[in-house]
Amino acid sequence: RSLRSDGWEVAVHGSYDSYLDPEALSDQREKLERVSGGPVRGVRQHYLRFRVPETFRAQVDAGFAYDGTVGYRGTVGFRAGTAFPFRPFDTAAGQELPLLELPLTVMDGPLFWQLKLGSSEASGRTLALLETARSVEGLAVLLWHQRVWHEKRYPGWHQVYGRAVAHLYEEGQSWVATAGQVADWWLAREALQLE
Repeated sequence: RSLRSDGWEVAVHGSYDSYLDPEALSDQREKLERVSGGPVRGVRQHYLRFRVPETFRAQVDAGFAYDGTVGYRGTVGFRAGTAFPFRPFDTAAGQELPLLELPLTVMDGPLFWQLKLGSSEASGRTLALLETARSVEGLAVLLWHQRVWHEKRYPGWHQVYGRAVAHLYEEGQSWVATAGQVADWWLAREALQLE
């Protein structure tokens, strides 16, 4: 409740096996709503586990409005091939799902563990991805885990995030927002286009 009252977004980090289990996801969403004192509309699956279209269906059935799972566990970049939110398509049902995907662009772990980059190289890679998204007036989603602020265990990790956010503010052409704010903006834009 304290986080929510301070303006932070509260969303579900789906448990390891929940990516195919709408009941588990719904239970996690409802419990988080109770303890946080407000609605929970977003989800990202643990370890970026997903299966198309089953995970998206499970998330819809659990009552989520948006997801941020589609990204790479072992590298960085545009896994969905786009720098824009999109609605997943269920080919079996032949329809677009009522879920907004905010595709993940760069996560801390792959930069340092899989790609084995130093802080400077990780910053360069992150800033290059931000520039790619900016050049098409698109979306870049960053994922940094709170544990990386433990400097002794994760030297340089949080500074890469700090440099990325500082760069966005300094260049002054980007909107830095929560996933929920991005989803709200995109959904309002869709509604205007349908009128």
